[in-house]
Amino acid sequence: MVANKVVMEQDAQRLQQAQEHNVGKYIINGIQSREFRIFISGALSGATSKTFTAPIETVRTRLIVGVGPQSITGSIREIIHKFGWIGLWRGNGINALRSAPLQAIELSVYECVKKRIYSAHKRWAIEGPPQVNVLGQAVAFPVLYASPSMVAGAVAGVVSTVSCYPLEVLKDRFTVHTGAYRSIWHAFGKIVHEEGMGAMYRGLLPTLIGLVPYSAAYYFVYDSITREYRQYTKRRQLDSVETLFIGAFAGLVSSAVTFPLEVARKRLMVGSVAGRSTPRNFGHTMKIILQEEGVRGFYRGISASCLKVMPASGLSWMCYEKCKEVLHVDTQQT
Repeated sequence: MVANKVVMEQDAQRLQQAQEHNVGKYIINGIQSREFRIFISGALSGATSKTFTAPIETVRTRLIVGVGPQSITGSIREIIHKFGWIGLWRGNGINALRSAPLQAIELSVYECVKKRIYSAHKRWAIEGPPQVNVLGQAVAFPVLYASPSMVAGAVAGVVSTVSCYPLEVLKDRFTVHTGAYRSIWHAFGKIVHEEGMGAMYRGLLPTLIGLVPYSAAYYFVYDSITREYRQYTKRRQLDSVETLFIGAFAGLVSSAVTFPLEVARKRLMVGSVAGRSTPRNFGHTMKIILQEEGVRGFYRGISASCLKVMPASGLSWMCYEKCKEVLHVDTQQT
């Protein structure tokens, strides 16, 4: 009886050791995986680019929602006069906290979806594309013409935005309603108490409406130019300066195309500002802007937006590609 008990205890110890070994091995494999290294690269690139461009983002947000002087230099002078130079980085803590997981999730999803689409394209090129039944006839669905980077970019933008949207609302509230909140938790509690939990997702629908074409264009432009430039220079890797300029151009093009939707969603997210009533929905927001400011109102702050988007996009891609290089991540598709 005693011998059996000893044997059972030894078996239990061996089982526990085996489980601990498997868990440790699983964690190590996860850390060493390509996906985890992409995630870390995305997080670092997001936090770095947002911190460097925080002053421009602060001015841009104030111009878009109509707070303070409606010029870049005037807005900068007012912020420095009231809050000092540190005021230009107001809300950056939340912005970095939002941007790190946002960029990490977005780039991870982008690389994963793009890789799967490329694999599917190779398979469909041999086996033929999927077919759909139309009035009893099998019709080949032209999926081979869909750009992998465009589709992957749209999917990645939607997934990352839905995951981190409340943090963007908090960041914009901190930037616009200066002095109204003491901390992140105070802002969250006050907004939920006064406006309900739905306020943390106010503007999500117009965000997604504008995000799909923005993300699709953004990743398509960057991926296409990068691919063509590699072929032209006959180099596998581009240097940091080249990546910086290509990323900046991709950000400029995609931002310019979707800027009116960006103005509307920012107005909807920040709520009541400068005596204006809180917009009820996306359509109401668009109507108010058109009635009060005309078509020009949809391009308020576009100069500051370009000044922010271009360096932010360029720095983000430069940091991301450099982190992948350091972490030995090869995501180039052939």
